[in-house]
Amino acid sequence: MQSKCSPLQRPITKPGQVLVEGRTCELFVKALVRTMSLADRLEVRDFGPKEGLKTFLAAFTGLREFRLLKPALGIVRDAEDGPAPNAFDSVRDALRGVGLVPPVRMGTVGPDVPRVGVYILPDCSSPGMLESLCYDSIGHEAVKVCVEAYFACVHKTGGPLPKNMAKAKVFAYLATKDISDPLVGRAAQAGIWDWNAQPFARLKTFLRDVAGSEHDPQGLAAHSTEPIRD
Repeated sequence: MQSKCSPLQRPITKPGQVLVEGRTCELFVKALVRTMSLADRLEVRDFGPKEGLKTFLAAFTGLREFRLLKPALGIVRDAEDGPAPNAFDSVRDALRGVGLVPPVRMGTVGPDVPRVGVYILPDCSSPGMLESLCYDSIGHEAVKVCVEAYFACVHKTGGPLPKNMAKAKVFAYLATKDISDPLVGRAAQAGIWDWNAQPFARLKTFLRDVAGSEHDPQGLAAHSTEPIRD
């Protein structure tokens, strides 16, 4: 069986490139992009753990295709380890390190060429991660009360609580949806999340901004969509 191409081996064929933190986020954003009918303008790639962003960016922006086509670049990572501004500053430093101009604010795409944007999960404000965003999107408040009550009961009876409560709460919710794989990315593929839920609105706006207009002269429409080979 042929092995899957790495993110750096896949050709750049779309005017927008979205780099995300981890395979789970890649599956999630790909599902959202398809739902938004942006699959013809956005390609989603997993840059790995946040610690590897600088190395990945150096390799990705060094590709001949990237240098010639200058596609818009969106970076999505979480604020699991601290405040969202700290995560934003880290990404901005990585962008400057490869000669790109970072955006001034989170959740926006700058005007320079290539256009660059940064989105910090869950909402460019609160600490958290993709699972935090997904949990916030659950519209069945009564079910969320049950999930909270479950962990409160575990704590009351002396049982150990999960170190990552955001993930644990989402996993508990997904257990009610007959999802054998609790990853939120797999749940996205299965159509579990309500993409019209308000918590997803800002991320959707960001993705549209990265995708740009089909008439955008800076997009790949002005170039051949055939992979460029050395």
